[in-house]
Amino acid sequence: ALFLLRVAWRLPGIGQLRARVALEMAVVVIVTAAYAALAGGSLPTLRTLAMVGIVAWQRVLRRALPVHATFALGALILVAADPLAMTSPGFWLSFVATAVLLAVIEAGPGWHARLAAFLRTQAAIFVLLAPVLAATFGRLSLVAPLVNAAAIPIFTFALLPSVLFATGSAFLAPDVAAPIWRALGTSLDATWPWLQAAGRLPGASLSPAAQPLPRILSALMGAFGSLLSPMRGLR
Repeated sequence: ALFLLRVAWRLPGIGQLRARVALEMAVVVIVTAAYAALAGGSLPTLRTLAMVGIVAWQRVLRRALPVHATFALGALILVAADPLAMTSPGFWLSFVATAVLLAVIEAGPGWHARLAAFLRTQAAIFVLLAPVLAATFGRLSLVAPLVNAAAIPIFTFALLPSVLFATGSAFLAPDVAAPIWRALGTSLDATWPWLQAAGRLPGASLSPAAQPLPRILSALMGAFGSLLSPMRGLR
């Protein structure tokens, strides 16, 4: 949405609007809210909406908060709106994963640096989500970094946009949406067996023994403390 707006500003007469930044941010927040609604209002999408709204508010006021403050304020908004959100695995998985992304994703120029940043991020998410996954599901997937490295680009750039487009088209032109759903079904039928095969590999997952709550809380506090530290090695 932001990219399309930046293209529109190049058209004659439109780029001179005085409330350009406010209009940009309003459109971005509305599109994000529409996406969250299409996704069923799950906690990860509501976190995205809260953080996008905070950044938009900063842009309109010409202010800037530190990244970790924006992150913490997004969590505060969700907890204030629904205190029971803290009991949901999705809350912890989403916020811990986002904290890891904010801490480690620093890609330099060139595709080599971007690939290295992507792989480093996958490794960090695997390590720091382990306590949450172990406490919530009692099982850790050891093939998750490799599966995610292949599945995330496919779902992000192919399946998810197609699902959103087909969902929107279903209200306006059901005949247009039908072939999209068939194509999506075909692609998922081709992709899903590979994911199932990865889950059946020997040693694909680990079931750690139940850990006492103080040990789990200590691990989570250690992970968050490492993320807040300015020392790169400790992160």
